[in-house]
Amino acid sequence: MPQAKVNTGFAFEDAGVALMARVEGWNGVNIVQSDLSAIQYCVTNKNTGATVIASTSLTISSVVFNTLQTPAVWQTDATGYNFRHNVPAAAFPSGDEVTPVIYRVEYKLTFASGEPVFLVWDIEALPIYMS
Repeated sequence: MPQAKVNTGFAFEDAGVALMARVEGWNGVNIVQSDLSAIQYCVTNKNTGATVIASTSLTISSVVFNTLQTPAVWQTDATGYNFRHNVPAAAFPSGDEVTPVIYRVEYKLTFASGEPVFLVWDIEALPIYMS
C-alpha cells in the first residue's frame, strides 16, 4: 500500500472533473470490486473549511474496475487506472485568480476486512468569466 499522498490538479469553476488512480491493496496487487465493502467521498473548500459535498456513498462497481483501464484521457503511464470518479460541477462552485480556491476531494475505500484506504486530491478551481 502506498504511503499517504495528496494528489493535485485543476478544474474550472462550475465544471466537473474526472479523478483517476491506480489503487493497490495491502498485498501490492491492484484492487478489484470484490475487495471493497464501501466507498464514500466528500468535498471541502480548504480556504473556508466549508463542506461543499457531504459524505456520500458511491456504488463500487461504478468507480472501481476489475481490469486496468487505458483510454487516451489517462496520461500518467501506459499501465492504466482501476479507480475513476466523475466529480460533479457542484463540487467546484467558485474560482479566483488572486486567492486560489482549493477544494479537497477525499475518498474512503473500505476493504472487506474493514481496513480503510484514503484517496485525496487538492483541486484548484480556475475562474470562468462567462459564468
